Amino acid sequence: MNMHVRHRFNPLMVLLLGVALSGTALAATGGAAAPAQNSADKTARSTPAPNPALQKALQVARGAKEWHAVCGSCHNLRDPRELTDNEWEVAMGQMRVRAHLTGLQERDITAFLKASN
Repeated sequence: MNMHVRHRFNPLMVLLLGVALSGTALAATGGAAAPAQNSADKTARSTPAPNPALQKALQVARGAKEWHAVCGSCHNLRDPRELTDNEWEVAMGQMRVRAHLTGLQERDITAFLKASN
């Protein structure tokens, strides 16, 4: 009996994860836009500070897409829960060199794998 089961990538799972994380980011902001600025602030046109929860959700979504496209081109994709966060960090460090990943790709894919764990 084969004790090692390989899991196939499920695009629906990634889509649902992205939607769930987007909803979490929206809930963290209270679902509201940036607070109104007074007239002195409007003339300065300062950009609002990025929402960390939204930035994390976007990073995870990018990582899911990259994981499927880049990692899936050579590997049977594993269930992210098969390895611990530390094991994924080591694997991604090695794969960055072998697959010629950019630093951004490595960080995004690692964020996706950790969020899925």
